[in-house]
Amino acid sequence: MWCDDSLFQAKRKAREKQLSEARRLASLQKRRELRAAGISWGSHKFQRRNVTHIDYSAEIPFEKPVPAGFHDPSEDKYEKDTTFKKQTRAEIEGLRRDDVENEERKKDRERLKKRRMDENPESIFAQKVEKKRSKLVLPTPQISDSEMEQI
Repeated sequence: MWCDDSLFQAKRKAREKQLSEARRLASLQKRRELRAAGISWGSHKFQRRNVTHIDYSAEIPFEKPVPAGFHDPSEDKYEKDTTFKKQTRAEIEGLRRDDVENEERKKDRERLKKRRMDENPESIFAQKVEKKRSKLVLPTPQISDSEMEQI
């Protein structure tokens, strides 16, 4: 009986090994095809890509394709682009996350400082108008001054 179980187990192990090998070869083939197509694969897939960022090692910025055929450069007219507007990197990318976070922390510190000033007992006493105190009323002494001197 146990012989049959070990036979089934051996067959299952062989089948799993064959499947994993087929899976590995398929992923290897896929990576090769993607690399041939110019699509990066592997360690770069987890990196976030900024849409406005230009990868200078992968492409030429502001490249204009050269028209096919012969071209006479004397006919070229270089006119200024009137729609071009100067932009800083901060305007394009927007506010930086750490700058926004620092501003929020500064605001939180100010709010906390203000709250502490409002809740501080000294400030509470400073804000209230002092009540007029009445005279201290004591019972009449049971021993007179002369009796005190004798003791």
